[in-house]
Amino acid sequence: MNDLRKLEQQVISSVRENTDGESSYFIVEFESGGKLNVVSYRHGDEGVANLDIDLNGMQPKDLIGKKVLKFEEEFDGEYKHLIIKFKDNTEIILTPFSSAEDQTAGLSYTVYSGDKIVAESLEKIFSKNN
Repeated sequence: MNDLRKLEQQVISSVRENTDGESSYFIVEFESGGKLNVVSYRHGDEGVANLDIDLNGMQPKDLIGKKVLKFEEEFDGEYKHLIIKFKDNTEIILTPFSSAEDQTAGLSYTVYSGDKIVAESLEKIFSKNN
C-alpha cells in the first residue's frame, strides 16, 4: 500500500485494460511518469483469473485527466478489492475473480514511479550492451 501512495495526487494520462478471459490487467499511466499495473491471478489449478473493472458508469477515456485522491484496499472475506478514488468524488473498483466455481483469484499490483521506470529502462539498455 505504501507504494500506491506515491501515485496519490497524480493525474492520469492513459489507461489500458484487458478482460478477455485469458489475461486480465488494468494499466494506468500518470503525467508524472508513474505507472500502476493491476493483474489478477488464480488460486489453484482450475479456471482462469479475471479482473472485474467497475468504472461506475465511466468509460476508460473519461479517466484521462482525472486526479487520484487516494487508493484503498478492502477485503470482503473472499476477494481483495482495489479502489481508486478521485478528487471529483468518483471511484473505480478493481476485483479479481475466477472462472471456476470452486476457485478464487487474487489481486496483484506493481507501482512504478518515474524514477523506477528510468532506472529499469537504463538496466535494460546496459544489459543488452554487455
